[in-house]
Parts: sequence; structure tokens; C-alpha cells
Amino acid sequence: MNNREWNFRQDFESDEDSAYREDFIQVESAMRSHEIKLHAALAKKRVANQSQSINFALPAALRAQEENKGLVPISAWAESNQNLLDILKNDQELTENWTENNNFESKLEPNQYKLDKNCDNVIHFYGKIRDNILRLNAVRNNKLVIQEKSSVLAVDSCIKLLNTLEPADILLTNIGSGWTALQLALRLKEFSRELIKKEEKQKFLFGGNSTVLDANKNQDDQKTSNPNICKVICPFTGSDTAYEVVLEKFKEFGCEEHLQIIREPLTNLSNKPENIERVKVVLIVTECSRTSVADPIELLIQESQPDLNMNQLLNLKPQGSEKSADNLANKHTNVLKFIVNSNLCPNSNSIVYLTRSVHKSENENVVNNVLNPQNNSLSKKWVVSPPVVLLRPKDIDRNSGKFLKLTP
Repeated sequence: MNNREWNFRQDFESDEDSAYREDFIQVESAMRSHEIKLHAALAKKRVANQSQSINFALPAALRAQEENKGLVPISAWAESNQNLLDILKNDQELTENWTENNNFESKLEPNQYKLDKNCDNVIHFYGKIRDNILRLNAVRNNKLVIQEKSSVLAVDSCIKLLNTLEPADILLTNIGSGWTALQLALRLKEFSRELIKKEEKQKFLFGGNSTVLDANKNQDDQKTSNPNICKVICPFTGSDTAYEVVLEKFKEFGCEEHLQIIREPLTNLSNKPENIERVKVVLIVTECSRTSVADPIELLIQESQPDLNMNQLLNLKPQGSEKSADNLANKHTNVLKFIVNSNLCPNSNSIVYLTRSVHKSENENVVNNVLNPQNNSLSKKWVVSPPVVLLRPKDIDRNSGKFLKLTP
């Protein structure tokens, strides 16, 4: 409100369909009726802090983060590269009102977009008109999903680490809102399709039993019993309502058969070895300090479980807060240590660890602290591996060694 100089939200056609429209109108009307009192309260705060404006009452680090918020592009992914190209070609709203910026080094202007140079299904929009982007038909219909590019790189890493010759599952330690799990499920759906095609060819060429073509099984039985159906496995401790919200996303994208949610904490999965014996890759997505993103509150809402505990807001500190990062790092360490030392997934060969933090304590330190004193009784020893995703040399921080570090 303050940044808009007390101009209220503009009306959008899509607001007519919103189930919460009346609630927003009620809040806005209340603010309008108390505008003078609000101005007076903010003025008192400003005078007490001897600030030039109310913005200067914020900590310097948080103020800088707010000022840079609109400069960072908003990223979104499509189901595939072909889906993205079809959207840009056929979506009337995008073709008429938006233009592509082909110069990757230049800054985006209003109503411009860029295709990502590393991930062929990712697009970036101008960051200062978030309201307009959220109301694009392609975004509202989930043909484009707004999410940090780091999530796409993490998913891409997991798929590249699978053996293309055999079925495999992926364990995701934190399902959150379900968007990263959905990405994995969509990629595993394509991966499963390729495995089934390969088996059909073998059946045609060499004969023998097939898990794909069996006249005695109906289609539903095949979906559940076919070993070529690869899944993303996620522990989940949320409410039934949150569970239904997450599951609805997978049904909408037609990939619910590639998801297995276990309604127990991560540490209990070792009691269910039959569910995770095919896991080849583990993806650890941390609930970190989110100090590397332009809008940590937006990311918190976007990535957290539908039954979000708002106490997580306490962890959203400005970049200078090392103490908060250290406390969170202890939680990350416990998760990674459990995966490495518990032999939870005996057949796994890779772990992908993702944070969105600028603090070493949540990044390299966690990995090094877990890998250095490994349990010698385990049959395999984990080491840090170079990134497997396709990136240009200048996209990577050369000082980070084998870690893939993208600067904010």
C-alpha cells in the first residue's frame, strides 16, 4: 500500500471468479475508512525512528531486499518444452500483449519475457508486474506454474541421475505445496513411458512375458502392478484437508499414479522398506531461511504445505541474520545425516540437496559436516559429485568447488 502511494488494487476481470472477492473488498473498505488513522500511526512510527519515510524504519538488509524485489524476474515452468512453445504460439493474451527478449544479458522490461538458457521448459517474466502475471490465463489454468528456477534444476538433476535402463523411484523428503513433487511426477511419467516402449519392443522382438501387454489384467490393475510405473515417494504429516489439496494437483495433471504419499514422518520410513526399496535418488528440499530469493514471504506461501504453520515466518530474517540460519542448519543436518547414515534407501546412488539460502551454514557446511564423519559400518561412502545439469560456465560460482551455486 505504501509503495503504491495508497492507491488501491486495480480491478481485474479474473477477480470476478474468486471465491474470496468479498473478503478482499471487506478488508479494503475497512482500510479506506481508517486511512487517516493509519497515516497517523505510521507517521508516529516514522518520527519515533527519526526516519525519512516509513520504509527507513525497516532494517537495512530487509529494506534492500524489498527494493530489489521487482528487479528479479518471475520464473515459471511448463510441463515440457513443446508445451511451452505451444503456449507462446497459441495463447492469445501472450501473443498480443507480450514480446520475447532474446538478449539474455539485458534487463527485462514490462510485458517482456525470456526463455531460459539452461532449462528448455522455463520462462522468465518482468518482476514488477506480478499481479498481471498471476492473472495470465496460462498461469491461472496451471499451464505455466510459477516457481523458483532452483526447483527445476533440482528436479532435472534427479532425472539425469536415474539409470535409463531400469525402473526407479525418487524419494522427496518434503512435499510442501506439492509443486516440486508434481514436477518429479511429470518427468517420471515420461520416464515410465519410455521404459514401457522399450519393453514393448523387446516383447515384439524376442517374445516372453511382458508386464505391459497382459490380456488377463484390466487397465487399472496394470497401472498399479506394472513395475515400469516409476513414482515419487513423499512422507506427509499434514492434515487430511492439506492432503486432498495436494492430491488434487496431481489428478489435474493426470499423474496421480506416479505419486505415493506415506502419511508418516520421514524417520518412520525405515519401518516400511517395501515402499522405498526401488528408490535410486533422494531429493532433500529444506525449509531454509530463504535469504537468496527476492520475496521470501511469497516463496514461503507458495512452497509450504496448504496447512502452513505461520510460525515459519519467524525464520524469515534479513540476509545478515546468521544466528537464525545456524538454527535452521541444525535441522537440515539432521535430515541429511538420517538419509546418509540410516541406510534408509539401500539401493540409492544419489542425493540432491537444495536450499535457497546465501548462508554457508545452510549450504556447504551442512554437506561437509555430514559427509566427513560418516558411519564406517555402512557398505557405501557418500562423496560430493559435480553438477549434472547443463549450465554455462559463467552461470556457476567457481569458488564453490563441486557445489552448484547460483547467485541471487
